[in-house]
Amino acid sequence: MKNIFPGYFIPNNTDITTWWETGLFVPDANVILDLYRYSEPTLMELLEVLNSLADRLWMPHQAALEFMRNRPDVILTQLGMYDKAKKILDGLKSAAEEEIRKNLTFQNHPFIDKDDFSNRVKTSLETIEHDLDKQRSSHPNLLSDDYLLDRISVILDGKVGSSYTTDRLQEIYIEGSKRYEKHIPPGYMDSEGPQKKDGDDKYGDLVLWFQIIDKALEVKKPILFITNDRKEDWWWLTKGKTLGPRPELVSELLQKAGVVFYMYNTERFAHYAKEQLGAEVKQASINEIRDVTSRKNHLRNTIAHMNASLKYSQDNEMFEYINAKWREIIKIARSRNANIAGLLNASMLYKFEDDTVIIAFRSDVLKSQAEKHIDVIQDIFQDTLELPINIKFIKVDVIPK
Repeated sequence: MKNIFPGYFIPNNTDITTWWETGLFVPDANVILDLYRYSEPTLMELLEVLNSLADRLWMPHQAALEFMRNRPDVILTQLGMYDKAKKILDGLKSAAEEEIRKNLTFQNHPFIDKDDFSNRVKTSLETIEHDLDKQRSSHPNLLSDDYLLDRISVILDGKVGSSYTTDRLQEIYIEGSKRYEKHIPPGYMDSEGPQKKDGDDKYGDLVLWFQIIDKALEVKKPILFITNDRKEDWWWLTKGKTLGPRPELVSELLQKAGVVFYMYNTERFAHYAKEQLGAEVKQASINEIRDVTSRKNHLRNTIAHMNASLKYSQDNEMFEYINAKWREIIKIARSRNANIAGLLNASMLYKFEDDTVIIAFRSDVLKSQAEKHIDVIQDIFQDTLELPINIKFIKVDVIPK
């Protein structure tokens, strides 16, 4: 049975030990990008693990290319969190002053000095703001002087695969079109649904997969792919459980290259590095890795659910989900600025694309007014979803129902 259906057998401890002793470790772009999201202790521990793998580490050209393309966005998002924190503090200061002015209306009180109370609140918030400014000033400018990129470059020196020729890419795109129609993994999820990619970008995962196959043919070692991609065209998912890589992927690599294929996300990779390699990875670091991955997946799932609700309004459960979120957004907007709440009430969620909320207005005037408040509106969405997200306004003649 195992020879006929290898992808449906869960590996045992002996299998895992053998693979970790002899296998080739292949990180995806998202794994390396996430290094920019971890605290210094967790980052250093993961870098040591990757460095310890030495000649058993290899990155497909497609993964390295996607890492280089997306690195600036990740860096700028991290820096943007300081601006968001400052805006929250500004809002707290204004709100505190207003609440004190409105509610502490007594002329005299035997124990509460209104002015002293107000000054102490203001001083406390200014202290937090000062500490935040110090943290920002010490945050390295990784766009111009990226010590982490230097470390990554050293670790991956000589370990990045070659690019494909234009002719080879065209062959993959043609084959990919046929595979995607039949839902043959990986990559078909990038050609459909709420997170559909444009043009040839939808074949990125398939290009990466073929590069893995080529490398497996060359080295004839077990391939251990590390990725934080959670889509069903990579993972075998059933009843809320992740059982391993898609059985089709295991079978294809075994058939074409004669080697084992298995997958880990970064959390499980760190866990097994500690268990199998004796790596010094603290449980706190593993917890942090899990939290970072969970927050990213929450954002993707939220966007996917919202898109599904808008596109398939007949799905009552998903439609109620987006409506509930929208009411929450309006409620927060009303508490901050009645004019903004009015603008959002006159608009409609139109589309989600590349982590961007696209909001539609039927009037250029309303759209123009909303654009004047885009920073506040973006903060409202970020606070509601508890994740960084972008906002874009468009004008349409007819708002879809």
